[in-house]
Amino acid sequence: MPATYGFSDYEVDLDECRITRSGYVVPLQEQPFRLLVLLLAQAGSVVTRDEIQSHLWPENTFVEFDKSLRVAVSKLREALRDSATDPIYIETLPRRGYRFIAPVRNLASVSDPLAVDALPLPAPVPRLDSGEIPMPQQAGIARPGWNPRILRLIFALAAFTVLTAETVYLLRAPLKQMISPAVIAKPIARRSVAVIGLRNLKGTPEDKWLSTALAEMLSTELSTSDRLRVISGEEVARAGLAESPSAAPSRETLARFGSQLGADMIVYGSYTVLREPGGPTPHIRLDLRLEDLTSNAPPIALVESGPASDLFALVSMSGVELRRHYGLGDLPASADAAVRKSIPENPLAAHYYSQGLASLRAFDPLGARDLLQKAARIEPAHPGTHLALAEAWHATGYDKDAQSEAARAVELGVGLPRQELLNMQGEQALFSDDLPHAAEIFHSLVTFYPDDIEYGLRLEQTQFLGSHFADAMATLANMRHRGLSPADEARVDIAEASVDSQTGDFRESVAAADRAIKIGTDLDSKWVRGQALWLKSSGLERLGDSQGSLVASAESQSLFRSIGDKRGVGLALLMSGDVLYDQSRTAEARKNFLETLELFREIGHRRNMATVEERIGNTYLDEGSLAESYQYYQLALNDYRQLNWDVGVASAIGNIAIVQGLEGDLSGSLQTNRRGLEIFRKTGNKRGIASTLNDMGTIELERGSLDEASDDFKSAEQINRQIGYARGLAGSLIGEGD
Repeated sequence: MPATYGFSDYEVDLDECRITRSGYVVPLQEQPFRLLVLLLAQAGSVVTRDEIQSHLWPENTFVEFDKSLRVAVSKLREALRDSATDPIYIETLPRRGYRFIAPVRNLASVSDPLAVDALPLPAPVPRLDSGEIPMPQQAGIARPGWNPRILRLIFALAAFTVLTAETVYLLRAPLKQMISPAVIAKPIARRSVAVIGLRNLKGTPEDKWLSTALAEMLSTELSTSDRLRVISGEEVARAGLAESPSAAPSRETLARFGSQLGADMIVYGSYTVLREPGGPTPHIRLDLRLEDLTSNAPPIALVESGPASDLFALVSMSGVELRRHYGLGDLPASADAAVRKSIPENPLAAHYYSQGLASLRAFDPLGARDLLQKAARIEPAHPGTHLALAEAWHATGYDKDAQSEAARAVELGVGLPRQELLNMQGEQALFSDDLPHAAEIFHSLVTFYPDDIEYGLRLEQTQFLGSHFADAMATLANMRHRGLSPADEARVDIAEASVDSQTGDFRESVAAADRAIKIGTDLDSKWVRGQALWLKSSGLERLGDSQGSLVASAESQSLFRSIGDKRGVGLALLMSGDVLYDQSRTAEARKNFLETLELFREIGHRRNMATVEERIGNTYLDEGSLAESYQYYQLALNDYRQLNWDVGVASAIGNIAIVQGLEGDLSGSLQTNRRGLEIFRKTGNKRGIASTLNDMGTIELERGSLDEASDDFKSAEQINRQIGYARGLAGSLIGEGD
C-alpha cells in the first residue's frame, strides 16, 4: 500500500509515522495516527467499529473501547482541524463506524494495505490541550536578557526603540529557555485577500462606524476558509486604506493597494443607510466588488440589502456569494460563532467597538480606550472588545490593566475557533511577560499557518523580547524562504534591522533599514518608510554619524506626521533629542524633548511621558539647574508610581538621589539610593542593583566612609562581571581605585 498518503495539503508518511501539513509536522499521538492510516487505507468506504477495535486494540488489550475510540477520533479531528458536525475529512456513521470522505492521493507503496499493527510507533507527543502545546526544546542555557517590560516598548514602533534616559537602569534578569525555530520547509502559500474600508455613500457621520464593522465581519467570514489568508485590519490601516477611497478605484489603483498589502484580491465597495421619517428600522444597502489581481477577469459585483438591526445576516449573504464563487464551500457550523462574535450583538456596543477599533488603528489609543470601555460596559461578554481594550491599555503604558483585559478576553473566547483562541492566549502571555509560553503558542500558530506572516513576526517579537536574538534571526530567515511579497519582505527587513541594532551590528541594521526604505518607496508606503528611517537614524547615531542620524530622523518625523502617527513622531523626535544631547547641545535637545512630551500627553502614553521627563531632567542637570531637574525627575516618579512600574520608580529615585548629592545632602542621597536599591532587588534587576551600588559607593567615598564605599564598589563589580556590563564594571573598578 502507499508508504505516503496525501490529501488536501496534508501528507502521511508511514515509514516515519508522521503527518505533515504544507511541509510542517502536525503533532499526533499513536492511536489517532493508527486510526488515520486505517481510514486512509479504505478511503471512501465505511470502516466499522469492529474493524477499528481489532486493528487498534487487539483481543489481549483491555480498554474502555467506546471512550477510547471517542478520544482517538476527537484528537484526530483536532489535529486535522475537522468538524464533527460539518466534516471535510472524517464522516461519522452513527452506530456503524467512520469514513474518510476527502480525495486521497497514493504517493508510494508498501506491501500489506491493512498492516496497521506492523507500523513503527510514532514518537510520543504531549497532549494538545487548549493551554498546553507541544514544542521542541532549545538546547543550552538561557542567558540573561533585557527586561521584557523595557523591551516591549521597542515593539510599539517597528519592533525597536529603547525609551529610557541615560540614567534609567535597564534590567538584565535570567530568563527561561525560549523556543528555537525548527521549521525550514517552504509552505504552500494560500491566496491572500484584503478588505479595505467601505465607502459611506451618504457621508452621514453617525453611520461612519459601519465601515469598520462591515469590514471586520467580512474579514472574519473569509478567514474561516483554510484556503484563504486574510490581511489583518491593522495592516490595512497602516497602508492608509481603513478609510475608503473617495471614488471607485481603478484597476491600477487596486493593483497598487495589492502591492502595498501583499494581497492577491481586494474586496471594496460602499454602503448606504436608508431611513424613512417615522418608518421602520433603517435598512442598509451593501454594494461590494471583489477584484482578483492575479486574473484579467472583471470584478465580481454583489448587492445585498437588509435591516440595519441584523448586520450578521447582511454580511452572511455576501459571504455566501463570495465563498461560492471561489469554491470555498458553505460556512462551517463551527465558524458561525466566530463570525457572529466578530462584533458585539448590541447595536450601541457594536457602534462603540467599531469606533474604538478605528481609533486604535489610527494611532489614537487614548480615544480608543474610552470608546472600548463604553462597549465593554454595554456588552461585557464580547471577547474582541476586551482584547482590543488590552491593546489600548498597553499602548498607553498601563500593563497591569492590559494583562487583566487580555485574560478576560481569553476567558470569554472559549468556543471560538482554535486559531483565534490561540492568538488571544499568545497576546495574553505577551502582556503578562510570560515569554516562553507566548513563544510556544506563536510557534504552534506558525507551524499550522506557515504562510501567515503575522504569526511569524509575533514569534520573532517574543524571541526578541526574551533576548534570544539568534532565534529571532533564524525565525526571520525561515520567513524569507516562503516567497514573501515585497510588502512582507519590508516588514521582515524592519524586524531584522531591530535585531541587528540590539546585538550591536549597526552597519547591518542600517543596511536592512535601507532595504525596507527602498521597498517602502517603491510601494509608496509611508508607514514602512517612517519605521525604516527611524531605525536607520538609530543605527547611524550608534555609528557616530550624528548628522546623518538627524536627517533620517527628520524625514521619519515628516512621514509619521503625514499619516497621523503621533507616537511615531514622538519617537523620531526623541532620537533627534538624544543625538543633540550626546553632542552637549542641551538646550536644543530639551526643545525636542518638550515637543515629544506634548505629543505623548496627547495620546496618553504615560510611560513614554515619564521617560521623556527624565530626559528633560538630564538636560537641566547637565546645565547645573538642579531645581528644574528635580522637578522633572519628580514628575517621572509620579507617573511611574501611577503605572505601578517598579523599574521606572527605581530609576527616577536614582536620579533624585543624584540631585540630592549635588546639592550637598549626602546623607539624604544615600538614604534615597537605598530605597531605589530595595526596589531593584525586589524586581531582580541586577544592572540596576549594580548601578545603584556604584552611586552609593561614590557617596560613601565623598563622606570619607572608605570601608563602606569599598564594600559597595566590590559588590557592584561582582554583579557587573556576572552580567557582562563593561561600562558598569569600569565604574566599579575606578571607584575601588579611588
